[in-house]
Amino acid sequence: MRRKVWALIAALASTAGIFAAEPQVIFDGFAPGAKNKDQVSFQKWRKNFTRRLLSADVRMKFDSVGAKADLGFFTCELLKDGTLRVIFIPGKTELTPAPLVLTSQDKVKAGEEFDLAVNFSAERRRYSFYLNGKYQSENAVFKTPETLHWTKPDFAKIPGKVSRFRIYDAALESEELFPAGKTAAEFDALSARAKNLETVNPHLKKWSAQLATEVEKSKKEYTTAARFKRLENHIANAGKMAGDPAVGNAPAAVFSMSPSSQELLTPDALPKTGKMISALRLFAAKGEYKPATLAIVPFKPVRNFTLRISDLKNEKGKIYKSSLIDVKLIKRWYRAGGTWLNYFSDKHIRILVPDLLINDDRIIKVDEFRQTNEFLLRYPEGARYADISRAEYDQTEFNSYDVPFYDADTLQSVELKEAGRNQLYSLYCHIPENTDAGTYQGKIELLADGKVAGTLPLTIKVLPFVLPQPKTYYDVTRTYFSHINSAADLNETVFRKSLKCFLKYNLLHASRVANEPWKVAIAKEIGYPLDPLVGAYMLPKMNDWYKNWGGSDRNVPDDVIPLLDKIYLKQVADTLKRLGLPAGTEFYPVFTSESDIYRFVKMNATHPADVLHANTNIKRFSHSMTERYIIGAVDTADMDAAARVVPEFADLWHAAGGRVINYSEPFPGPENPAWYRRKIGLEMYKANYDGHMMHGFLTRHLSEFPDWPEDPAYKNFGMVVPAKDGFLERIALIGTSEGYNDVRYATKLMQLAKPRLESPHLAIRKEAKRQMAWLEKLDGKTYDMDSFRSGCALRIVSMLQLIQKWEGK
Repeated sequence: MRRKVWALIAALASTAGIFAAEPQVIFDGFAPGAKNKDQVSFQKWRKNFTRRLLSADVRMKFDSVGAKADLGFFTCELLKDGTLRVIFIPGKTELTPAPLVLTSQDKVKAGEEFDLAVNFSAERRRYSFYLNGKYQSENAVFKTPETLHWTKPDFAKIPGKVSRFRIYDAALESEELFPAGKTAAEFDALSARAKNLETVNPHLKKWSAQLATEVEKSKKEYTTAARFKRLENHIANAGKMAGDPAVGNAPAAVFSMSPSSQELLTPDALPKTGKMISALRLFAAKGEYKPATLAIVPFKPVRNFTLRISDLKNEKGKIYKSSLIDVKLIKRWYRAGGTWLNYFSDKHIRILVPDLLINDDRIIKVDEFRQTNEFLLRYPEGARYADISRAEYDQTEFNSYDVPFYDADTLQSVELKEAGRNQLYSLYCHIPENTDAGTYQGKIELLADGKVAGTLPLTIKVLPFVLPQPKTYYDVTRTYFSHINSAADLNETVFRKSLKCFLKYNLLHASRVANEPWKVAIAKEIGYPLDPLVGAYMLPKMNDWYKNWGGSDRNVPDDVIPLLDKIYLKQVADTLKRLGLPAGTEFYPVFTSESDIYRFVKMNATHPADVLHANTNIKRFSHSMTERYIIGAVDTADMDAAARVVPEFADLWHAAGGRVINYSEPFPGPENPAWYRRKIGLEMYKANYDGHMMHGFLTRHLSEFPDWPEDPAYKNFGMVVPAKDGFLERIALIGTSEGYNDVRYATKLMQLAKPRLESPHLAIRKEAKRQMAWLEKLDGKTYDMDSFRSGCALRIVSMLQLIQKWEGK
């Protein structure tokens, strides 16, 4: 079965020239034999043509004003005022057959040649056109027919001349359709840059020579503006890499990037925020998961490429096992407009985004020209790719756990189809608390078709301290909450996978992890913390107090109230006993959520809430919408999930003895790990917040392009993507983990420094004052996060060395 799957995948893969994927012409009106094309073969081709994605590249002229041309799936007309009118005709089966009309802004003259480009996408609900390389207009209302009417154009009937006519089965933008417009001298200059590349790397030199040959070939053929730019970009990148001493002799360049970089790195770019490396050096504390991101840029295509990491050894011979390093491919796929920094969705725009952490690149096929995502579905009768990015795909089919979509269990090789295009990898290094401090050295091997193509020395320095759980800035004894909504709990296997994911990414206060005895048992088994608990949905509700009376809450006799209190508290105790939780467990159940003022007052001023508050460790937790009546909120609640990060909110809640976390900055949906790290970490921490409430972990939507039954303005509220065996992780989780790790480092420094402000040892006291002043001065909104981490680590080690010297600890 597996062999058949890979055979299918190989059959679907294609390469073209020096670029692995370029737009393919499906109809060329001026190819040899095109005017007398056999009608049988033409009709067969057209039958398999969906007409949902189309674009055309035309060079033509009209002999007179008012002339009109039928160009297959659209018509073009020269109006009296010199503007062009383009009309698309919906397919015959469409319910709304009204023509789609666009008019140019620029003008042309009769007898003058012009370049025209049009595109149509039923997936993006968009159609537009360009004149002489300039944008003209597009549809104002984003509603389109499913298909367009299509006929073979007859150039003999056009009142003018057509000298170029090509159709593509993709909705391409203007640069992919218009000619490059470059002179022979410009082509020659670009070719000379590639030929004259100075480098000691023979692989880079050979690739650059191939680029020069391609430029010379393109000079003689029809070349689009986009293709010229691709060549120009590759040659510029080759020059940058050739000038870097780290390039060496390897057949690929390796760049290191911050794992929480907010650079939206495109496949054909070199990292701006990273650097080419000849060795990878990391540091981490005990108990930390340390991420790293590599961008591999090959100088030639490779059929099967992967990374292999050796065990690492420190100066005392201690071994750090390579199995503790989780290596994943970072997969780019298309997401809706608003991506990267927003959780709102513009379904008419598609952006290629690095997002998914996967083992097997082949489970998702991405077409960069059609802007589609296809998932590999493995049915018993055979494997097939399904385009889940279609605007009208069946949500019920693809939102079920029964969909046979899943990742490989271990890292698989990937095909690097094109030289110069980067492949991203994530390394996630787990440093157990019992790891000996020291410098561990090993290597990362770059394997090309089973052979070692290059070696990258790997060093991990394990710092001499255990990283504590995060505590608040204003009080180093109070928990800094790292909450996430609802672990996936389809079955025990998926639930266990969810909790391990939470531990891996510092999400230690998840909802619904203790609402069933079997969940509590699994949490205890794998070491997931169960105190405190947020969103304790298993506890008796406040209305249960009244249900025990069986009457109106206004008619409870005074002498019955103590008995009802006793019954109610026994229900709570019985629930905890059934679940296997200690009686003193601290709970924060949500007892009012996004309420208006009436509901807020009514739900908070209740006797059962007072009973719980007075007799148990169950707290009152209000979820948002309390900023407008915050005085009433702090009077009745112990903690609030605010919709904004405002230091004044934190001050007010703390003044009243309460606590405040944030639930919408950040919100699930965006991919940008820097946004999560900044908000969850230094910004929220320095604003004196008590942590964060992540709104969602897993939702069942595989695509955000169709209109959901829910609010279509939002993206998929999930930190992971659903799969049959659970889920696929996303890079946003790395940002989340790093944000909490920043707080953990700050917590460690605070734990060392604050108690020693009055140390009898002058050297320790002075150092403690410096560290506390540094933390206070630090601006959580602007301070560079990577600089903070390295600086904080150095300060912690300095404090530890002084403490060891003067206190002997």
